[in-house]
Amino acid sequence: MRLLFRAMLLPLAVLPVAGCVIADAYDAAEGRSDIVGLTKTELRMCAGFPTKTMTEGGTEIWSYVRSSAAGTSVTLPTLPTLISIPGPSFSQSSTMDCRAQMRFAEGKVVEVAYAGATDVMGAEDAACGEIVRGCIGYVPGRGQPPASPPPTAPTDDRAPSGR
Repeated sequence: MRLLFRAMLLPLAVLPVAGCVIADAYDAAEGRSDIVGLTKTELRMCAGFPTKTMTEGGTEIWSYVRSSAAGTSVTLPTLPTLISIPGPSFSQSSTMDCRAQMRFAEGKVVEVAYAGATDVMGAEDAACGEIVRGCIGYVPGRGQPPASPPPTAPTDDRAPSGR
């Protein structure tokens, strides 16, 4: 029974990692559409300075690079019985590599493409989410919208007591 319980815990231990990967993939997709139409100055404000730039003919392309070796390992404890049974484990190692490329025409981004080993744990382009995250919801001159509404101070509608 304990072995079954521990085997059921393994997927629960991996869920937080999978949730982060899914959020990164969503950010990559959302960022791709939010970047189109930005000027060079606006792109530098939300994504930072590019790693590389290239101009060929009348086409200018900026590249942003993110590479990292990543891994996730989860091992559940050994089951104490007469014969020690090692706990189940899950290990996922990968190298993430994203080259986000932005093509300009008439001073504005007209195309965003991702290249490299961009998929993480089956989530498409998840390695690119961090590069474009700052451009999601970016409003020129105002920056990124707040993550949540700022807290408001409680109001007291009662009249002062005079003390």
